[in-house]
Amino acid sequence: MERLAAEAADALAGAPADEVIAWAVRTFGRRICITSSMTDAVLVNLVAKHLPGVDVLFLDTGYHFPETVGTRDAVAAVYPVNVINVTPPTTVAEQDAELGPRLYSRNPDLCCYLRKVVPLEEALGPYDAWFTGVRREEEPSDMERLAADAADALAGAPADEVIAWAVRTFGRRICITSSMTDAVLVNLVAKHLPGIDVLFLDTGYHFPETGGPLHLWGFLWRWPAGSRDTLVRERVSADKLGAACLGHPVSQPTLGPLG
Repeated sequence: MERLAAEAADALAGAPADEVIAWAVRTFGRRICITSSMTDAVLVNLVAKHLPGVDVLFLDTGYHFPETVGTRDAVAAVYPVNVINVTPPTTVAEQDAELGPRLYSRNPDLCCYLRKVVPLEEALGPYDAWFTGVRREEEPSDMERLAADAADALAGAPADEVIAWAVRTFGRRICITSSMTDAVLVNLVAKHLPGIDVLFLDTGYHFPETGGPLHLWGFLWRWPAGSRDTLVRERVSADKLGAACLGHPVSQPTLGPLG
């Protein structure tokens, strides 16, 4: 089932909603339903055109506003669908008596599990698939998934390895954002991608040291010879700063998707 969903996601990427729904109805027939919170009644309308009489599962937690319950009743009356009211095993009053009042504020995860997860899992038992009102923008983007996968695969890897992966993957479509307190990162990336763009956000509030001519120097913290008591800050050239940093452990560069 996971492979089928993955293949369909690739084949139907960017397809209109009607095309996705038609595929699902052809594939699953009556073994598919809609889960709806009634804030997504447009989905009910779309699916009902392809599968009149489709089951619509409404999770009645006992905490809905009257307007939400009214929308549920209106959907049942207007559209050719079968609205099924799914309820938790206990009423709100019974839950309050057993676990104390306002569980939703004291332990929201437990309350959600008891009043949403458990009843919904049971209600979905007879079906092979379901439509949900989760919007595309609420799902992780392809770029976010790529960044997450890379973070797992490169966890603990040396900075050079992370940078090399990023350059292979994105080529010239990657840049560095730098406050110029991290010039060692610029030095490391430039070895893999000479000519890379470095974005420096000039807010107008930087110290003169940060906004120096061409940023060709920086500060190096060091211990005076023979002493470990007091650190001394020394202004040095970029070349010297880079040389001083080479060979020392540096944190992994952070990869972030744009858009």
